[in-house]
Amino acid sequence: MALQITLKGNTQTNEYKDALKLKEIFEKVDSQFEGNILIHSNATLFGQKVKDVDLIVLAQFTRSSMTIQSASHSDNVITNRKCWLNNFCFCIETKHHNPRDIRLQGTTLSVKYSSGWSDTTTQSEEQKYSLKNFFEDRLGYSPYIYNFIWLCNLTQNNIDQLTNNYANNYLPSEFTFQHLIEQACIQRPPFQPNGKDFVALSSIAKDRNSDPILIQKCFDLFEGVKIAVGELTRKKIEYITNQILNTQQYAKAIGNELVVISGRAGTGKTIKILRIACDLALNSGRRCLILTYNHALASDIQRMLALIEIPDTVDGHTVNIMTLHKFFYELILGFGISTEPEQEKEKLRNRKHIEDYISNYEKYLDLLIDYINSGLIEDTDIQDMMLNRYDTVNWDYILIDESQDWEEREKEILYRIFTPKRLIIADGVDQLIRSQNRCNWIRGVKFTKTTDQRQLLFPVNDNYFSRFNFVA
Repeated sequence: MALQITLKGNTQTNEYKDALKLKEIFEKVDSQFEGNILIHSNATLFGQKVKDVDLIVLAQFTRSSMTIQSASHSDNVITNRKCWLNNFCFCIETKHHNPRDIRLQGTTLSVKYSSGWSDTTTQSEEQKYSLKNFFEDRLGYSPYIYNFIWLCNLTQNNIDQLTNNYANNYLPSEFTFQHLIEQACIQRPPFQPNGKDFVALSSIAKDRNSDPILIQKCFDLFEGVKIAVGELTRKKIEYITNQILNTQQYAKAIGNELVVISGRAGTGKTIKILRIACDLALNSGRRCLILTYNHALASDIQRMLALIEIPDTVDGHTVNIMTLHKFFYELILGFGISTEPEQEKEKLRNRKHIEDYISNYEKYLDLLIDYINSGLIEDTDIQDMMLNRYDTVNWDYILIDESQDWEEREKEILYRIFTPKRLIIADGVDQLIRSQNRCNWIRGVKFTKTTDQRQLLFPVNDNYFSRFNFVA
């Protein structure tokens, strides 16, 4: 049996072209290789935080080996070793940027879009763990996943000039199958049995390696999810993706005025803001973020967005959902705010994690408000953060679920950074879970209209839509 290579995915995309190029690389391996390699481009990870992956490669071999330069799990000596290939799972992010639009700061690789710099290192890691969770949710087990960043317009010399550290996961425009395996072995050195002079590369644990079709099971997950959705979910998708803005009285208010969707429990406020977000993204090319404090709702909407197939791109239209705590976490990281005042500002802005965030959430909110009100955070700081953290904090519109249950401080921060005209809020009137004090999103908005507020209410079924002009 020779090496069998299968491609799946949307054939009209650049990622599929990359998959074809990868297939050509695999086809050049030793003719003695036996096994199956499955390449999926534009894979959608339903229900995961990061749902789009450029390339997923799953492989299972029989009686296939090659000589590589590698350390092993039992020593750190890089030398020529015979490596038996059992199986692997690769997650590859492809970038087609020119060398001048790629930078490395510390261990963070970023690429430049028209809107600003995007952290590719974190993006690749998040894809890896989304894929891991995807497998675990559906199989109860995940192979070990090696993640790579394929810099399709950089030579190996370009990469060497970018970093002098060989321990990276960057792939140049042209590479061999051997180079790919050696890069994988840098991420996790292969296993070397006691007393043996060879190593073995495996993504699947030894106790599960007896299942000959486990790799095929993994791969089939990407094919059948959409087919299996229920009729109710299908109807929801059709309902959500129907255009609504051009038929609604409040359509012209969006982007010019604060829009408030008000109604009691069960009146469809959440599905309404989801429809508005999808309409803005699909028909107006906007980047929209839905904020909620409900983790279960966030997961449900993430799955729905994946089924709708709205692009999850950095430099294009999209709809995303995030918990409010996660969003304020990104703001605090972006502004370099710390409960430890002696820390250097630049060091804080380069942080990747805040260990004490949840336990000190209230304190961080107070600090953020103080920074804004005292002038420590200026318009230029906001603009810089929007450029440097474009994919997580720079949105055309913020849509807020259950706004009545937010804190006044959270509202004030969003008003200062985004202004009310970029907000669309769903007000549940008397649904209070987080606190007993209802957040008033109208207070603090400077109106230009003298019309009585009651004349700005438009009944739509059981909901009410309020439009408020304001002075920015």
